[in-house]
Amino acid sequence: MSLDTSQIGMDIAELCVLAGLTKSKSEARKAIKNGAIRIQDMKVQDPFARVVHDSEKNRIIIVEKPA
Repeated sequence: MSLDTSQIGMDIAELCVLAGLTKSKSEARKAIKNGAIRIQDMKVQDPFARVVHDSEKNRIIIVEKPA
């Protein structure tokens, strides 16, 4: 069984643009590939990762493909 992660949370590159960290999603993906993006002190490695907010436990979950 395979999970379609495109329906989970928000695209990490889109979040970078909305947060003002990058000017475009392509710039965000390049920054991720270069190791420049971290969320809660965790380096994001997948430029197509998704970010989910778990409101019950008030934490951020990053959904990435395995390296």
